[in-house]
Amino acid sequence: MDIYALIFDNYEVLDLMGPVEFLARVPEININYVSFDGGMKRSKQGFLIKTKKLNKMPKESILLLPGGQGTRTLVNENEFILKLKECVLVSQICLSVCTGSALIARTGELDGLRATSNKKSLGSIKG
Repeated sequence: MDIYALIFDNYEVLDLMGPVEFLARVPEININYVSFDGGMKRSKQGFLIKTKKLNKMPKESILLLPGGQGTRTLVNENEFILKLKECVLVSQICLSVCTGSALIARTGELDGLRATSNKKSLGSIKG
């Protein structure tokens, strides 16, 4: 099964690598590090990761969306949110960590569902 970790600048390393450490132990899991424009992405902590450009989310795949400081600006970037919504709709499963859930919420795909995030950050990420 393929997991697509959607990375953006100022993501939180732990929000990405914590789930990756766990998921990488599952047999037959392939983790792909992607972004909408490809290239290097820098975490809040300065860690660089090379991503492949995600043109289209493959059907039946898993989306992993970390949180981090970058979510605070991305919640108001309509192009990012529209592309993310396409990924969410095609994915078999969507996983988010911390404020990554705010990005998924902005797509409208969490409307009517129960979800949570970092309670201290909710006020700063509402769009």
